[in-house]
Amino acid sequence: MGSQSPKTIMTDQDHAIRKAIGEIFPDSCHRLCLWHISRNVPSHLGNLNGNAT
Repeated sequence: MGSQSPKTIMTDQDHAIRKAIGEIFPDSCHRLCLWHISRNVPSHLGNLNGNAT
């Protein structure tokens, strides 16, 4: 990459990866992968999916 850091890095929500990106590539923008977010939504918001009684 010509000794240049990437402008954007897309990963899952792993804290170790987020910390490493901040240390190794401080000028890069860390984005969360939409696929991982949509896959984790049911496990975190599953109880909001049903009808309220």
